[in-house]
Amino acid sequence: KENRKQIENSAEQVCKRLVQESSTIDDKPLANMSIEESFLQVESRFDKIHGGFGTSPKFPQSYLIELLFRISQKPNLNYALSMTSLTLNKMAKGGIYDHLAGGFHRYTVDSNWITPHFEKMLYDNALLSSTYLHGYQLTGNKLYKETAEGVLEFVISSMCDPEGGFHSTINADSEGIEGKFYLWSRDEIRGVLDSNEYSAFCKYFNVTKDGNHEGRNILNVQGEHVNIASNLDMSGECLSEIIQSSKTKLYAERKKRMPPSLDDKVIVSWNGMMLSALSEASVIFGRNDFLNIAKNNAEFIINKMYKNGLLMHVWKNGDAKIPGYLEDYAFFADGLLKLYHATFNPRWIEFAKVFGNYMVDSFQDDRLGYFYDTTLDHENPIVRPTSLYDGGVPSPGAVATRVLLALYSYTSESKFLISAEKALKSVRMQMEGHPYATASWLVALDDYLSGCKQVVIVGNRSDSKTNGMLSAVFKSYRSNLVVAHQSSEEGSEIIPILNDKKQIDGLTTAYVCNDFVCKLPVTDVGMLDKLLN
Repeated sequence: KENRKQIENSAEQVCKRLVQESSTIDDKPLANMSIEESFLQVESRFDKIHGGFGTSPKFPQSYLIELLFRISQKPNLNYALSMTSLTLNKMAKGGIYDHLAGGFHRYTVDSNWITPHFEKMLYDNALLSSTYLHGYQLTGNKLYKETAEGVLEFVISSMCDPEGGFHSTINADSEGIEGKFYLWSRDEIRGVLDSNEYSAFCKYFNVTKDGNHEGRNILNVQGEHVNIASNLDMSGECLSEIIQSSKTKLYAERKKRMPPSLDDKVIVSWNGMMLSALSEASVIFGRNDFLNIAKNNAEFIINKMYKNGLLMHVWKNGDAKIPGYLEDYAFFADGLLKLYHATFNPRWIEFAKVFGNYMVDSFQDDRLGYFYDTTLDHENPIVRPTSLYDGGVPSPGAVATRVLLALYSYTSESKFLISAEKALKSVRMQMEGHPYATASWLVALDDYLSGCKQVVIVGNRSDSKTNGMLSAVFKSYRSNLVVAHQSSEEGSEIIPILNDKKQIDGLTTAYVCNDFVCKLPVTDVGMLDKLLN
């Protein structure tokens, strides 16, 4: 007992020494790295039959799909996009997706996406809605648009707190049985639908007398829509109408059941992910309802969970508590940057900048470059934790790095770029040795290697040409592009890239810039398209 403090101090010094010796920053230039080098390892774990990665249990791992989106844009690597398409198709049709209400379950216990662990997590649905949205931008596949919108509509209807936050989890059990709420017997379906609906629905969703889970059925689609319609001797449009009417009836019937319980905690980091998804979807799908929910969510977090200059990690029953972790600042700042794209309200950039500065000052190791999960003010073990690898969510340090790179593009403040470079160099060894576990870092690396890609549009939002230009910018998948807008040539202290940008001949004008060097401005949507592509 007498030597306890001395022993603890000695242990702390030993741990610090170990960290110092094992964590040295690799100061070689990042320019000789590329995300293409990661492809072979990621491909080696790809399930070429069912999509996704590994065998079972199988998790969606949206960050790996996002990395493949990036890789698919590189020369001669379009196969990566076919890998994402197989995965997105199988998940959207599988039992991991709730075909009546929308939303994804957490993972499946099999390799073919049929039998889920029925829990629904906010973070999974936020990340996957963004991934399906990006898949839609890249492919134009309407299934991806329907899935992304279905997920977001589910979250809004089932996980949104009246005050504006999003709840964390819908649990798996109801009446003490996992999945009971979601399962169907053929007789139950027959009792709700008419004969034509019953026949088509059971064929479409692979419903059998014996079921596929303990004598009951997890709904899943095992075929192409057009082929199922042909087998039923009807048009694709007719089948769509029947399936939609059947889903509506069965959803209403399911609502009579005892639902799974809801964990109504509001967690800032998970809300930040949903803020990102809603903001992007509002722009790409033209959904003002999504935008209003996103703005309410941001206001809720600022007003209820931001105290004395600090974000709180969790809110429940009107009480915000626990000082925020790196994940809270990183994911919320990322959501605010997406919300700026949806609103062009500089207030959101201003808050993102505040949080970016705080991440650098309070979470980043100035010497070694990597981000800790906690500040010195948190109750820490002997060594402050740092999440270098992706887990249930992308590495918070990788998301923080992407935020800093975006802030640099908006502001040209070198502090943000220097900190991002340090962070990337600190995980260089992990990216090179374990790309499968560092996908979100590789996406951040791609942002860095691509340089600052900026578009500034000057014109009144009531002008159809202004909106046409914005649509041209956002319709396609454009990684790490930052977009700024102002109605006239007033400039901005908050967003310096707006300075000196003005209309030509009173027309809406677009500036396309790389690393703060702009091409000649254009006033025609077609010319803007050419510059962007």
